[in-house]
Amino acid sequence: MKFNPLFFGFLFALALGPRAEAIVVIDDFDTYSFLNVTGPPSGPASLFSSYTTSESIGGERDVFIERTSANSGAVAMDVSGSALSQLSYASAPSTSGNLRLVYDGLDGLSVLNPTGLGGVDLTQSGVNTGVFLRSASDLGASITFTVYTDADRFSVVTVPIAADPSFTFTDYYTDFTSFSPAGSLGGASFTNVGAITLELNGSTAGTDVSIQTVVASVPEPGSCFLIFAAGMALLLRRKPSRILR
Repeated sequence: MKFNPLFFGFLFALALGPRAEAIVVIDDFDTYSFLNVTGPPSGPASLFSSYTTSESIGGERDVFIERTSANSGAVAMDVSGSALSQLSYASAPSTSGNLRLVYDGLDGLSVLNPTGLGGVDLTQSGVNTGVFLRSASDLGASITFTVYTDADRFSVVTVPIAADPSFTFTDYYTDFTSFSPAGSLGGASFTNVGAITLELNGSTAGTDVSIQTVVASVPEPGSCFLIFAAGMALLLRRKPSRILR
């Protein structure tokens, strides 16, 4: 049968039912972008770029990429390049680095605005209970979410991404109650969010990581996303390391 994305999208929405309306998309990585640090001089180096995107919460994705190793190898990030509708991070052999995504509204600045989203309710009046993402990594990594209400109230959680040489995508769901308060005046209110950051720790040299979607939702979307993703599997399973090798 010929693949029809609208048909699979209909099945996805039908499976979620009324809860589909409550899902808050943080990012689904549709619009192409590319950023990398490579070549001499050797040693730590970083770059920043800002992208206006309709698929990112607040309409903008700020990206910081960093090489942390002492060599001159490359670390690179692309969105919807190595594979459609996903973020791909890749590091060259013996090279380590980090990637930071910031969602703080339309400003084009590298400085975090902890109230830039203007008070988004990630829970949608209590329906959504956590953060859901799909990710894969050949050598393993971790992703740290920080959710801000303002500069003094924010919460943090780190999600380990399992090492899997087959690069099979896995669903990760983290309840809001798993976030730890980290601000000087306590934790974030998930009903009043001013900024969100996502930090990918690529300290394992040569690791590759991909992320397909990040949303605030209920736990169930993992199985429902599989319905929609079935027709796209051959496209989305491409390993991102080819952007460096």
